[in-house]
Amino acid sequence: MRRAIYVGACIAFAAWAAVSLTATNGRAAAELSADALMGRWYGDTSIYDFDRQRLTVTFRSNGAKKIFRIKDIEVGDGWINVTWDPRDGGNTVFIDFSANAMAQKDNPDLKMPRREYRRC
Repeated sequence: MRRAIYVGACIAFAAWAAVSLTATNGRAAAELSADALMGRWYGDTSIYDFDRQRLTVTFRSNGAKKIFRIKDIEVGDGWINVTWDPRDGGNTVFIDFSANAMAQKDNPDLKMPRREYRRC
């Protein structure tokens, strides 16, 4: 009898944990918005300054700046895709958002590695 109660309690706990985890992940993904990308981000080789119209990249090696005009921002399940003005390029995907970090997804077609950034 005790064993049946124990097994039942374990199954109930596992079901609760699965539902809680799914709800938490769904809520976090639903809360991701373009606002998560806005602001200043420090990387190993560059500093990104995002606003709704542009990304200003400052290269840490020499202070040179490059401006990319934003055409569109699409938010998905854990990712943000920025489509650039055609004069500035194609698109860039950002992933792995937390309160103070994110990553720029690698792009093998352009031989671009994954890049990690932290919030300033």
